[in-house]
Amino acid sequence: MRRKLPTNAARREHISGARVLTSGAEEARGMEGRGKLAIALVLAAAAVTVYLPVLGHEFVNYDDDHDITDNPGLRSGLSRVGIGWAFTATHGANWFPLTWLSWLLDYEIHGLDPKGFHLTDVLLHAGAARTLTARSG
Repeated sequence: MRRKLPTNAARREHISGARVLTSGAEEARGMEGRGKLAIALVLAAAAVTVYLPVLGHEFVNYDDDHDITDNPGLRSGLSRVGIGWAFTATHGANWFPLTWLSWLLDYEIHGLDPKGFHLTDVLLHAGAARTLTARSG
C-alpha cells in the first residue's frame, strides 16, 4: 500500500511550526477566492441586466445591414463553405474571423432573427465580465 505524501501546506507547517499562520493564510486565500467569485457574479449579472433589454430590439441601420442582414457570406451558415469564408473574407474591409464564426453560428441557429444575435452579445458581455475578474489579482 502506498503511503500518502503530505501536502505542501502540511510540510510547511511541519518545518516552520507555524500551523496557525498557515491555516490562517489558507483561510484568507479561500475568502479571497469567494470574494472574487462574488464580484464576478455581480459583474456578470450587471452585464446581463444592462444588456438584456436589447433582446426586444431589431437590427439597426448602422452596420447591421451591411454586416448581417445583407451579407451573402452569412447565408452559408456554419458549414465548410461558411467557415472558409469566415477566415478569408474581408467584407467591408474588415477581417474578423471569430466575429464571422459567431455570426455564422447565430445565423445557423436563429436565421435572421435579431433576438438570437443580441442574446449572443449579452452572453459574451457576461462572459467577459467573468473573465475579467478571473484574471485579476
